Amino acid sequence: MDKMETVSFKLGGNRITNKGAVNFLKKVRPSCRELDFSNNKIGTEGVHEINSLLLAHSKILHLNLENNGLGDKAVSFLLKNQIQNSSLLKLNLSKNNISDFLHNDLFHFLKGNDVL
Repeated sequence: MDKMETVSFKLGGNRITNKGAVNFLKKVRPSCRELDFSNNKIGTEGVHEINSLLLAHSKILHLNLENNGLGDKAVSFLLKNQIQNSSLLKLNLSKNNISDFLHNDLFHFLKGNDVL
């Protein structure tokens, strides 16, 4: 399968797991500007693949990871690795069971990101 050229992927409300997310994200091209994985179960492995995609391309403007049950560890990993991402304009992490323990990571992410 050739890499995809679509700029927006709205995949919310499906049954995508970490395996499906990883396989899909490996095919996404740099032209992608929006990823919506809301209401799925992409897990930590899916977050690691999204992070790799963002680091490689840094062109995604909108990232929706709402309601994936990610928890503190996965969200912390993403925030720490995306501090310098100046293209990300919208990041939705709501309904992911994150706690007050992430306040430092959120602070440093927002401090280091001039766009959000």
